[in-house]
Amino acid sequence: MKIYLIIILLILTLLIHLFFFLINRSKRYNNYLESKILKKNLTKTELFSINSITQNNHHFTVLIVEDDMANRKILKAQLTSAKYSVLTAKDGESALKLIFSEKKIDVVLLDLILPDISGFNVCKSIREKFNIFEKPVIMVTSKNYIKDLVEGFSVGANDFVTKPYNIYELIARINSSLSLKHIYEDNSSLKKLTS
Repeated sequence: MKIYLIIILLILTLLIHLFFFLINRSKRYNNYLESKILKKNLTKTELFSINSITQNNHHFTVLIVEDDMANRKILKAQLTSAKYSVLTAKDGESALKLIFSEKKIDVVLLDLILPDISGFNVCKSIREKFNIFEKPVIMVTSKNYIKDLVEGFSVGANDFVTKPYNIYELIARINSSLSLKHIYEDNSSLKKLTS
């Protein structure tokens, strides 16, 4: 069982790298696209570019946990335009209330630095109830320190994204986490059928 999960993780990692290679965009284009998204002034070509990687996203809900209102609004606008259902929380306590209230949340984008509870402690609380496949957590941080990465993974983070991020990379990482979640759910369903 473990070997299959490791193989699946390796394959998905390779697919992510291939995806990044195929959609690699400059930061200037990303900033340009963000401003267009916020102004809702996208051309047909830009919409097609986003649509090609977001066509099935309307089935999924992303929780954004971000204390900075401007960052929260920008990220919500980006993910909404990428067709995700989006919920937001401005601190760790309200995020945990949403997560544990039986709301359908597929992926959590969790800022590392929050005003009440650290992102590490929020992630640790999530892992007390959900495993890494049931409720993927992607840490979003302005710091890129190895010690933060190590601590984040040790408390159960699935992935890290450093600000400023490329929206295509973020969507790819969200979709990768969703793919792993889907494989886990399918595997769990098969086990129930064969037991």
